[in-house]
Amino acid sequence: MRAHYPPVVLSMCAILISVIMVFLSLEIGLRFFPVRSYLPYGAVTIDDPVVHYQPQQEFVYSTYWNFQDQNEGMTNAQGYVSDFDYQTEDKTPLVAVIGDSYIEARMVPFQNTVQETLRRGLNGRARVYGFGFSGSPLSQYLAVARMVRDAYKPDMMVFNIVSNDFDESFTAYRNIPRFHYFIKDKAGDWYPELIGTYQNSWIKELVSHSALVRYIYFHLNISDTINDLLFEWRSLTVSMTTDDTREQLNVPVKDVPVADNISADMSPERISLSREGIDAFLTLLPEMTGLPPAQIILMIDGQRYDIYTGTEGSEEFFGVMRSYLMKQALARSYQVVDMHDVFAKDYARHQKKFEFEQDGHWNAYAHGLAGQALLDQTTLKNRY
Repeated sequence: MRAHYPPVVLSMCAILISVIMVFLSLEIGLRFFPVRSYLPYGAVTIDDPVVHYQPQQEFVYSTYWNFQDQNEGMTNAQGYVSDFDYQTEDKTPLVAVIGDSYIEARMVPFQNTVQETLRRGLNGRARVYGFGFSGSPLSQYLAVARMVRDAYKPDMMVFNIVSNDFDESFTAYRNIPRFHYFIKDKAGDWYPELIGTYQNSWIKELVSHSALVRYIYFHLNISDTINDLLFEWRSLTVSMTTDDTREQLNVPVKDVPVADNISADMSPERISLSREGIDAFLTLLPEMTGLPPAQIILMIDGQRYDIYTGTEGSEEFFGVMRSYLMKQALARSYQVVDMHDVFAKDYARHQKKFEFEQDGHWNAYAHGLAGQALLDQTTLKNRY
């Protein structure tokens, strides 16, 4: 005798099957598009405290719903984005380039990156290895420098410094396990300290195989969308309250303006702490690199929006930090490459922008200019 199911059960089954078919269709369809890859991290431990990716991982990079800024690449045996492995036994002089996502540069073909432009220009007179990792601030650069010092014994180091490297060196502004942040030691001095180890999640690894999940997360920025919706909801629920109540509920009275791809907040606390971070960074560099200041180059990003609009020298957060960093660095005999001057002169001649249309990272054109600026740097040029 045939079983008879209530209509509501049949309807729910039909809906469920339809939903599954839609998701399967999207999953299959997206596999024909350049959906951004998930690059798994290597384990971060007390014995191996510098975060890097898992080795020998091929990846696809693209952004936004329509797959802009497409690129492909791979990580090397050491877990850094590079077309070749790094050798610890090679005695050829080494220039190590350290930075965040600007040096990692997953959005730029590897042969067009600043480190490859520099390596080709040196024409075998020195090796050039890039140690870029997304999310790294000044405090992390010091930890990377210490690792590079011990493993590779470089002849020179280059640090690429951008707008969010200052306040994000402190847990008060950013706090992500697997990174080093400035923590005060027993003597009361700032020192980079690993705030948490890291092991890859098998669930994350499993889910990352889904093109649909990666598309929703990376291309539709679902985490940002959820945060925006929560912000709007919380703003609505307290719309009739006083400003004091809004602050207690962590709902800003007004949006904080953005400049140079970061918050333009000029609070005395943020300025003071960031300057302390710069002082600690410059003080610790010789110890962490094993090099004198004359063999350390600080390459500092420009205020590109000011260049485009002709509003030179604006005193936003990054402008203040840039000026302070360069003044202190030169006073301590570090080598400085100011990319603001490089970009400004080039833009006056060619009117070409230095970042992607909807992404503030340097494009291949800017990487080429940065690489050439390093090749033109007097100390580096005379050394090799």
